[in-house]
Amino acid sequence: MDPDPPPTLSSILENWSTSSSSGTSHKRSAFTKSLLSEPYDLLEILLRLTRGDRNPTAPGGQGGPLATSIRSDSPYASHQTHVSLAILAMYRLTTDYAEKAGEKSEVVNEKIGDIIKSLPGGMISRSLDGMFKEWDGRGKGGK
Repeated sequence: MDPDPPPTLSSILENWSTSSSSGTSHKRSAFTKSLLSEPYDLLEILLRLTRGDRNPTAPGGQGGPLATSIRSDSPYASHQTHVSLAILAMYRLTTDYAEKAGEKSEVVNEKIGDIIKSLPGGMISRSLDGMFKEWDGRGKGGK
């Protein structure tokens, strides 16, 4: 048995949940559980990092593949930029081709998790802190 196994996505989220000072521990735990159940919302960890603080959000009402790349019920839909929408479109393209190849979407989502796990912890924490504030502010936090 490996004495220091590599972190799992669940353990990274759990570590954030116990160490963050945002909200209550109960709400942070509910937030991380919601991320693990929704691949699009989990992908938001990466999207938030690609957007940065300086990129303007994409205008609403645009057409084409970018407009169809985000679920309208996502708590992060209104914060997407052209770059993050392009990444979402590529994600959807990847899952569509994986499905056509007979691969389950869970395999693609597992690879997304691997990408997230390879990021520096501070980047993941910053992204999760921002996401949690939006999630909690929209009443998803059990208010």
